[in-house]
Amino acid sequence: MELCLDAEQAIRSASESALMEEIEAYWNDRAASFFADVAGEFADGSWKRWAAELMRLVPGFGTRQLRVLDVGCGPAFFSILAAHGVSDWVSLTRGNACDLPYGDGSFDLVVTRNLTWTLEDPARAYAEWLRVLAPQGRLVNFDANWYRYLVDGDAARVRPEEEAGYTSAPNCHASESQCARCEQIALELPMTRAERPAWDVAAMSAAGFRNVVADADCWRRVLPDAELDYYGGTAPTFSLVGEK
Repeated sequence: MELCLDAEQAIRSASESALMEEIEAYWNDRAASFFADVAGEFADGSWKRWAAELMRLVPGFGTRQLRVLDVGCGPAFFSILAAHGVSDWVSLTRGNACDLPYGDGSFDLVVTRNLTWTLEDPARAYAEWLRVLAPQGRLVNFDANWYRYLVDGDAARVRPEEEAGYTSAPNCHASESQCARCEQIALELPMTRAERPAWDVAAMSAAGFRNVVADADCWRRVLPDAELDYYGGTAPTFSLVGEK
C-alpha cells in the first residue's frame, strides 16, 4: 500500500486569507491537545471501530494494495490505520487541500475526518479530491455539523446538556479558551450554516462523484460508548462516500 499524507489540517490558500491564517494558528496552538485526543483513541481501543468502518466502506481495505491520500491528517489517525502492517512507505506533504500537489488519478482512496467544516471553499475541495482519484477510486469523508448550535435554535437549546457531559468524554482535551476561539472561527466558515450532510451530497454530485451515499447514523458505530451523549447530540459524526 502506497500512502501519502496531506499533513496540514487547516491550510492557507494561494491568496492566504486572514481567516485561513487564523485557522492555521488555532490548530498549531491546539496541536498538543488534539494529539492527546487521538492518542486516547488508540489507548482505549476506539480505533478498532474506525478500522471496521473503513473496511465496511472500502472493499479490500487492509487486505489489498491501495494508494491512499489522508487529507488533513493531523496526528495521522487514519494514516496509521491504513499503513499498519501493510505499508513500508509513507510520505508527508504540507499543502493545500483545495489545490493538491499530485497529478490526476494518483490515488485509489482519499480519506479525511473533521476537515471539510474548516474549509473556506469545500466545493472546490471536493472537485480537487475527485481529480486526484483514479477511475473507480473512492472518497470517504467523516465529518459532523460542528458548531451548529451557534446558528440553530434547536441545537442551541440542547447544547447545555452536552456541555454538562463534556468532562466525562475521555478524549476531550481542549481548554475553555480554545473552545471559545474555535467558536469564533466557526462563525466565519460556510459549513457552520450548511444543512449537512445534504449539502455535501449535492456538492459531491455536482463535482462529478458517482454513487454518493451519506450515512447519518455512522456515529453510532464509530464513537465509543462514553462519548455517545456528547458527540452524538448536536454534532453526530456522519460519513460520505463517493466514487469516481
